[in-house]
Amino acid sequence: MSDQSFDLKQVEASNINPVSAGISAGFSITLHEYQGKAYINWSENFPGMVRLAVAIYSGNPPSNPGAWLSATEITNSAAGSWNSGQNWGTGYSAALLGVNATNNAWIYIGCNTTVTV
Repeated sequence: MSDQSFDLKQVEASNINPVSAGISAGFSITLHEYQGKAYINWSENFPGMVRLAVAIYSGNPPSNPGAWLSATEITNSAAGSWNSGQNWGTGYSAALLGVNATNNAWIYIGCNTTVTV
């Protein structure tokens, strides 16, 4: 085995014409009882127009977001409260949904409640 030596040279990263972007957004939902009914409160601060809905489910949100008990579109509403029409009780969850622009279908965006007990 022979010894080999390497001449390491400093490599500079080019910073010519860089491009970048960033965005920060927050989404929240709460499933609660009001006058015996299951209500969903929501808020979002996405800095632009995004198509959103809130939905209530029996049990955990299923793999198919459209399999809700009831839902309503909340596009252009940064915050609010919605009566799902369901009597308050155990075994419900809620989710905030967005739209997949490719097929115009509702998808989960990662903002779900746990199941009521």
